[in-house]
Amino acid sequence: MGINDTPGHDVGDVVLCEVAATLRAAARGQDAVGRQGGEAFVLLLPRTGPEEANVCAERLRQAVASAKPGAGLRVVPVTASFGVAQAAAGDTWRTLFKRANEKLYHAKSDGRNRVAMAG
Repeated sequence: MGINDTPGHDVGDVVLCEVAATLRAAARGQDAVGRQGGEAFVLLLPRTGPEEANVCAERLRQAVASAKPGAGLRVVPVTASFGVAQAAAGDTWRTLFKRANEKLYHAKSDGRNRVAMAG
């Protein structure tokens, strides 16, 4: 169930903005954070190997889980699931995103609030 489904759009929009701010604050200077749509975000971790990407994703997951978004409206506990994939020779944005998205769904189906890494 999405963040806007339970507390409503007024609270959900504030929470999404605060989650984005949490991700940006916890990301490294070289990383890019963007909202893909809904409550999905995409992070680009340039010059980062798979193990380091996994560590980064776990750090970001913990930052989101420990945040208390709500901007005074009402605190809404939030968790984050991450799918991590590394670009390979011949990848397009589409194929890379597809692998990361598949891992995201594995993380969600395995209980949420976790990081799943493409092999």
